[in-house]
Amino acid sequence: MDVLSRTMIGSLRQPMTNSLASVAAWAYEVVDALGRCWFLLLATLSVGITIAFVPQGREALWAASGPAHAWQVWAFFVTSTLGAVLVTLFASQILESRREDEIAGSGLRGHACFTVPGLLGLLAAFLVPLLLAFLVGSGSFLLPQRRKELQELGVLFQTMVMPAVVVARCPMVLSHLARPWTLDRRQLLSSVGLLIFFLLSLLLSSSPFVTGALVLFVGLALLDGLWWQVGLSAATRTWRRWAALVLSIGWIVAGCWVAAAPESRAPMIGAATVILFAQYFWIALAYVLFFFLGRWLSQGVSIALFITVLGLFLSGPFNMHSVRTIVGGQPAATAAQGRLSQHIDAWLESRRGEIESAGSPYPVFVVSAEGGGIRAAFWAAGLLCAIQDAEPAFSDHVLGISGVSGGSLGAATFAALVGEAQRDAIDVPRNAGGMGPDMGPLQSLAGQVLGRDYLSPVLATMLIPDVAACLLHGEWAQDRAAVLERTFELGWRQAVGTDAFQDPMTALWRDAALHRVPTLFMNSTEAASGRRIVNSPVVLDAGLSSALSLPVTIPPHTLRLSTAVLLSARFPAISPIANLGETAEDGPLHVVDGGYVDNSGTLTAAEIVEALAASAERLGLADRIRTIAIVITDEPIPLNKQESLADRRSQSGIVSTAVGAVLSPFETLNHVRKALSTKHCESLKALIHGRGGEVLDGFALKASRIEFPLGWMLAPATRSALTQQIRDLKSDPGGDLQRIKDRIRGGRPHK
Repeated sequence: MDVLSRTMIGSLRQPMTNSLASVAAWAYEVVDALGRCWFLLLATLSVGITIAFVPQGREALWAASGPAHAWQVWAFFVTSTLGAVLVTLFASQILESRREDEIAGSGLRGHACFTVPGLLGLLAAFLVPLLLAFLVGSGSFLLPQRRKELQELGVLFQTMVMPAVVVARCPMVLSHLARPWTLDRRQLLSSVGLLIFFLLSLLLSSSPFVTGALVLFVGLALLDGLWWQVGLSAATRTWRRWAALVLSIGWIVAGCWVAAAPESRAPMIGAATVILFAQYFWIALAYVLFFFLGRWLSQGVSIALFITVLGLFLSGPFNMHSVRTIVGGQPAATAAQGRLSQHIDAWLESRRGEIESAGSPYPVFVVSAEGGGIRAAFWAAGLLCAIQDAEPAFSDHVLGISGVSGGSLGAATFAALVGEAQRDAIDVPRNAGGMGPDMGPLQSLAGQVLGRDYLSPVLATMLIPDVAACLLHGEWAQDRAAVLERTFELGWRQAVGTDAFQDPMTALWRDAALHRVPTLFMNSTEAASGRRIVNSPVVLDAGLSSALSLPVTIPPHTLRLSTAVLLSARFPAISPIANLGETAEDGPLHVVDGGYVDNSGTLTAAEIVEALAASAERLGLADRIRTIAIVITDEPIPLNKQESLADRRSQSGIVSTAVGAVLSPFETLNHVRKALSTKHCESLKALIHGRGGEVLDGFALKASRIEFPLGWMLAPATRSALTQQIRDLKSDPGGDLQRIKDRIRGGRPHK
């Protein structure tokens, strides 16, 4: 019995050993094939992780949801599918570039050579939905509608991508399926298996997305065990080679088409699709080079070439561009070009009669609008326009608005709408103040201006023409900053019908609007010294502010309003550093986002308050006015302490990892920036209260289950959430918005 048992064990051990050895050999061949396709794998992972884990990337996907944007959903799906086909064909060419006898000599190597491109193609198509599914499963912050949108996207991928990848690798599948009687046993089994998995993918549309994707991946790997010999035939390999070339040329043409007119074409397909467009544009270009040079590109030469291209990019002019100016422009009007103190004197004198006859101290508002991208712009402009709609006299009481980054865009939108309304360029009902808690005319127009997709044109330009210019060490006239400015102008023109953002900045204060449109103070940062820069139609008094007053260096009438706004909103990487040329005293002047110095805008607001107090004292009106600061913040504040504590614990967990070693310095700098903003806010409050004034800071954005990301676009649901918070502030009888109305009405002259 013992001898028999040992014999049986020995007879079983040998097949098991052989099976394990075969599995290990197959795994080795798969890993080796993936390594040879490292470029495609790196590009796929980089783009997928960017879209899924960067909040603005997710926002781009959510923006493509809903019936109104059905075309963008299909654009993303079609782009992903065609991109997956390109990745599949490119990977096939990389692996088939080895000698034919080297591939055919090993069944395991041949199978890996055929199956790895298909798996890479599925990964290219499924990676973003898979990562989003992971986030949905681990993030309770997502609303149920987000889960539904992801499920709808998953259905498209599960039902269509696998057939596309299979047919792309082996078009003979179609002929086999059309003539099943000609198939041998292996081909018949593979055809039946293909149909089974296709039907299974339809049934999996109601199951968890990860489960469905996993079944398709495993199914494709199993089917390839039956198809790989047919798929590596000489005719099929030739077809794949030329099909990839045709598809690559198509991608290059499509990428150039989008990049040629990004302001109008990129928003048609959406920001998420633009990112994929750029990815596959460069992959297609790489394939064209591989098509002609592949025979000389060994693994070592490919890596050396990649390092060379990376070096060219890192050393190229990607992060600094010259600023657009109006060449030979003339001052648009008699806008104040003097010092801030002179401007405030004239502003108060133009209201002396109203101030002296008022029943109570005349309210003078100084507004600060915090930075935060399009979120800040939408929030600040929506709030200010809501106040203006509710109380049309509001703008007459606003001396100035200190904006930073996106807050500057929101402030400029409000000021331009007020100016156009005063000139009767837009139709504003005279009874706007009597409107209820719903959206008024100016708030509606502001929402139309700022509710657009400003991100897609920037990405289309940044990822294709700007990258090309960087690699060639040149500089195009149409860089991503110029495109964003023109997109601002286009958005305003299509929503309002005028050219306020394309006109010189000083046109806002022309003629009768000189002292009736709030003065803008848009804050930037000098890159070399970290000094605060203030761009305004007036010059800051030298003894009042330590900031550099930009009108001293560049005449305001040579800057379009769109350019002036973007000088304050130069996001890192998204917008290049602004090169304003040489100055006589300090040499090159390079400008970056204003949030580096003070993201709250209260530092400049405090200087305006100081100048206002000095002017009122000088004119004998100190006891007849009441200074009121309106502080608008858009950094979402936690709804409760538990949520705040959960966020801190989550951040603490990340900091403790190796990834945290890279990210924690940036997080620390962000916390320092927030702490400085808080300090400047407290200083402004102390200054106002010390002079008997009032601070209204009840205009803070609250966190919700909708993300409020930084960037240049907002999804419809995000805009609705912001609008709802503004509506809540309007309907609060004891809130700061009602206090503004009460102060204005209390400060009106006695009849």
